[in-house]
Amino acid sequence: MNNLKTLILVGMLGMMYACQKPNTTDTLSDSKLSNVNAVASLPLNAGGFVSNARNLNIIYFVPSDNPAVSGYKERLSDLLIHFQGFITAEMTRNGYGGKTLGLPLDSATNRVKIITIQGSQPQASYPYSTTAANAIISEINAYKSTHPQEFSTTYHNLIILPQRTDGGGQPFFGLGRNCFALDNPNISLAAMPTTTSAYIGGLFHELGHGLNLPHNKEKVSEAPVLGTSLMGSGNSTYGKTGKKTFLSEGDCAILFRNELFQPAVVPGQYGSLTTNVSLTEAYYNTATSKMVISGTFTSNQTLANTLYYFDPVSSPTNTDHDSPMWVNAPSGNTFHIEMPVGDLHSLGNTSYNFTLRLLAENGNISAKGYAFSFVNGIPKFAGNTTTVTQNCSYGGYNITLPYGSYTTAELSALGVANNDVSGIKVPMTGVRVRLYDQDNFAGTPLLMTASADCLAGSYGFNDKTSSVIVEPYGGGGSAKFYKHCSYGGYEVELPIGGYTTAELIAKGISDNDISGALLSPNIRVTLYDQDYFKGSSYVLNASNSCITSFNDKASSVLIEYVN
Repeated sequence: MNNLKTLILVGMLGMMYACQKPNTTDTLSDSKLSNVNAVASLPLNAGGFVSNARNLNIIYFVPSDNPAVSGYKERLSDLLIHFQGFITAEMTRNGYGGKTLGLPLDSATNRVKIITIQGSQPQASYPYSTTAANAIISEINAYKSTHPQEFSTTYHNLIILPQRTDGGGQPFFGLGRNCFALDNPNISLAAMPTTTSAYIGGLFHELGHGLNLPHNKEKVSEAPVLGTSLMGSGNSTYGKTGKKTFLSEGDCAILFRNELFQPAVVPGQYGSLTTNVSLTEAYYNTATSKMVISGTFTSNQTLANTLYYFDPVSSPTNTDHDSPMWVNAPSGNTFHIEMPVGDLHSLGNTSYNFTLRLLAENGNISAKGYAFSFVNGIPKFAGNTTTVTQNCSYGGYNITLPYGSYTTAELSALGVANNDVSGIKVPMTGVRVRLYDQDNFAGTPLLMTASADCLAGSYGFNDKTSSVIVEPYGGGGSAKFYKHCSYGGYEVELPIGGYTTAELIAKGISDNDISGALLSPNIRVTLYDQDYFKGSSYVLNASNSCITSFNDKASSVLIEYVN
């Protein structure tokens, strides 16, 4: 891996919820915004807010040459209590009442407890980067090792730094369950209604990431009533006069399982989650104008919810801020949802990334991604191509590969360098991809039936691809093959998929030995006279009792579902 790509990968893996830098303009107003009274029905501590068994760690990290901003403890305490009220109200509105974000109590002041840590480096050593963020986390962990009693949770940290005085950038993003924001004199309840910056809303948006929330945008039908989703563009609307901001139902479902929302400690919180997903149907119902998606799953944990995110791809460096989402509960080991396309903001001819998130009762989340497109306003879920990308988060080159096989040389001729693939987009139905770490399809392949924005981590296949097979997958139907014409000799039935010479032989079909084929409805068969779907080909769109022009020539076969 070259150095440039290493830097790109590290940044994309670390800044998993990174957001754009907020506006740098901020004005102070004398107006006040009252705290939401939604928490009144919950048990309150001496400070008049809610503390739970585990509470958010709020850390004020002070560089060696940039002192804490005056009044930070009072201002931030008031803001966080206000935000707790907002969360409580949104949880109740979405049907998840009775729980809210736990904030730690400073018993000496009856305010929210803030841990102040002196940094070892000057402000210029903590720029806007994941490297700087990880350096700050390392210093916090060192402090924590000698002051463990000051911390409530092992997982969730809100880390705030004084705004730099030299005009430079600083961490302002989510990094796993750590999130970063800045402080200045205008980060206050008084300034919030009329501020021209996104710093206050940005603080709460990034805190959402630190509480396990992914980006999501308001549905078309939600916008007139609820306004802007906090986890979309709500960083620019939160608390401002004349603006409405909300938490989506999916956000509240995730928060309901969050460690910091539990009145008592939950055994096994965030325990390891392993899932496997199979889509059984994905289609557009023209009568109802709804997308219908169903599937099955296996999981080592009990699942609470399935969440569905639809992200229009607006550019090669697309972010997912504009992803409307839906949520429901699984039924046994199945999921099913019907979503009106009119609630999506981008139709026409638009490519989409669809992410299915599985939320366990212990609060952990797994995700599977798929690709589909709108064509003239109609969603098309099936495909016969895959797209491999140079970098994680679908960055760098994006090269589309139709059904077929690709050696190292053939990939290179198409613009895919050896050992250079970091992401892959797979359609919701119709395609399975085999990625090989050796040329000529040698070794054990990584089988992909869903998209992956980064092949690092549990996939363990980043920058390892040397050859690829793209084959049909999914859908009902099969093809029966015969040794002789008139459907004579052996009969071998094969489901949808791709079959090399060796795989045909393993199924009982000799090389160059197919004379007839019986196809079930909506099945297309492509016969090739060379192994690995190469050479001359012959397409069957219907059964053929005697394939005269291609008799005894097939060395590899593709069987696909067509609608």
